[in-house]
Amino acid sequence: MSAYAFPHFHVLLAARAPDLAPELRGPAILALRADRRDLGASLIVASEVRAALGAA
Repeated sequence: MSAYAFPHFHVLLAARAPDLAPELRGPAILALRADRRDLGASLIVASEVRAALGAA
């Protein structure tokens, strides 16, 4: 059975520094992903988001 048979959604959570240039806000922030990737932190945040959504 396809995964699409079950109700689900996807989330993209992107933190940005307060001093980030305005032209890099919104979808343009994805241009920074290679330089600012933090796999460890993203796994922690993903786990916390899953837990929060599961408790809702």
